[in-house]
Amino acid sequence: MEVFPSGLSNLIALEELNFSKCRGLKLVSEGFGTLTCLKKLFMLECVDLEVFPSGLSNLIALEELNFSKCRALKHVPEGFGLLTCLKKLFRWECEALEVFPFGFSNLVALEQLHFSKCQVLKLVSEGVGTLTCLKKLFMLECEALEVFSSGLSNLIALEELNFSKCRALNVPEGFGMLTCLKKLFMWECEALDVFPSGLSNLISLEELDFSKCRGLKHVPEGFGSLTCLKKLFLWECEALDVFPSGLSNLIALEELHFSKCRALTHVPEGFGMLTCLKTLRM
Repeated sequence: MEVFPSGLSNLIALEELNFSKCRGLKLVSEGFGTLTCLKKLFMLECVDLEVFPSGLSNLIALEELNFSKCRALKHVPEGFGLLTCLKKLFRWECEALEVFPFGFSNLVALEQLHFSKCQVLKLVSEGVGTLTCLKKLFMLECEALEVFSSGLSNLIALEELNFSKCRALNVPEGFGMLTCLKKLFMWECEALDVFPSGLSNLISLEELDFSKCRGLKHVPEGFGSLTCLKKLFLWECEALDVFPSGLSNLIALEELHFSKCRALTHVPEGFGMLTCLKTLRM
């Protein structure tokens, strides 16, 4: 199917629309302009779709939007600013998408944002800082992304953050305000030579993985505050020559992996306090 069937605009009571894996679909001529009751829209893996259907701004009841793996899609029209009910937005593996959609600052209800594997994306919208309800942010393998926009410290409800394999990324603001964060994954961030500040404030953190950050030489003090930490992975950090201090305070730690840290010459005392430790790999 290359063209969406006519009559879509008449489905004014429609709450869920799924036309995922319509791989030959190139055009939705009527758009979404009249679908004001729509709550869920799934158009995943429409790989030939180059132009986003019109009428996005009219979907005022929309709660979930997924247009992942639309690999030919280069631009998303303006309209995000009116989606104030949106809770979940998935747009991962949109490989041609170069610009972050405009209007993110208005998505005040957003709880999950996934834009992993957008490999040519260079800039994240400044509006991310207003997403104070956001709980999950996934931006894995955005290889062209060099600087995260300001506002990371405002995401006070964030529980899971993943920007692994963002090989060019710098994180200027740090994590100082993310006191609800439970999972932080930043493995294979090869350009990272200084760990972002604010580690000691992540008092809810349960999983931390910064493996394969090969340029990382130092991790700031702060591990002593991570008393909820259960999993710590820092394997193949080849430039790390000093083990992070505060190991003895990680009383909930169950897994610790620091294999292939070839420059590491000393491991501090403190293993004697890790009475919950089940797995140790070095």
